[in-house]
Amino acid sequence: MASSPHPGVDLRSEGPSDGVLKLIIAGRLDSSTTGGIWRRASTAVNGAHVANVLIDATGIEYCDGAGIALLVHLRRLQNKARGDLRIDGLRPEFANLLDDGVARVADVTGATPRKGIAEEIGEATVEVWRDIQILVSFVGELGAGLAYAAIHPRSVRWHDALSVAEAAGVNALPIVALVSFLMGLIMAFQAAIPLRQFGAQLFIANLIGLSMLRELGPLMTAIILAGRSGSAFAAELGTMKVREEIDALKTMGLDPVRFLIVTRVVAAVCMTPLLTIFADLVGLIGGVWGNRSRSAFSSPASAACAACKPNPARHRSANRPPAPS
Repeated sequence: MASSPHPGVDLRSEGPSDGVLKLIIAGRLDSSTTGGIWRRASTAVNGAHVANVLIDATGIEYCDGAGIALLVHLRRLQNKARGDLRIDGLRPEFANLLDDGVARVADVTGATPRKGIAEEIGEATVEVWRDIQILVSFVGELGAGLAYAAIHPRSVRWHDALSVAEAAGVNALPIVALVSFLMGLIMAFQAAIPLRQFGAQLFIANLIGLSMLRELGPLMTAIILAGRSGSAFAAELGTMKVREEIDALKTMGLDPVRFLIVTRVVAAVCMTPLLTIFADLVGLIGGVWGNRSRSAFSSPASAACAACKPNPARHRSANRPPAPS
């Protein structure tokens, strides 16, 4: 018999006799006492080389996660040695914790079956199909909600739509102005050099105007709305889903699509043209400013270069012999 005196816990071993090793644990098995007997208990189980290990847990007064981890560890050591470990006298509440710990360890350490290529392709196809179904269902519900709002305008929460329009439109004016101004400015600077080589500086205004009004202005506005306002809408609705506010709306008999989605879509659709016009104007202002700045910066250099270039007419007149008198 060997004992391991530790404050609050006692470990004793008996045997092995008749192929059975008996470990007697008494006291408190918690985070402060379990570490003191962990190595000794593991050494006793590994060094016994017996087929059966019996743990007498009658004297265990308290057991938390650390104590459960010790018991699970001893069972795993005995299972690796192809033996059996039995725990007797453990209180029911501690036994439930032990069963839960064994199940979790089995889930973590269990070998995951390897999937074949066909199975992975099938799962990916099914997942994509489910996403398509969800998207089609959402678009259908949104279309029905917009149609109902068009037929019954009073059903739309216009106060919430104005609040969303302010957040998605008015608050987006600074970033839209910055991006559009820089786009016009950069286009003016970059187009001035190649067009000057062909004497087509007058077409810089046409280039900036057509590019900003036809494509870049609406495109950059749409990107900003999708990246800024769209992500804000998704985050807000996701938070409401996590906090079960959408489920509360369904419980009260309110349609979440008409109550939440329609107002945001109406506000975004109304603000998009206004932001596009604003972006076009700011882009044109940036182009004009860039063109004038480019002309101001390049005029002295051009004059100096023109003065430095030789004049062929002057050279020919200087070398021409004088006319006979």
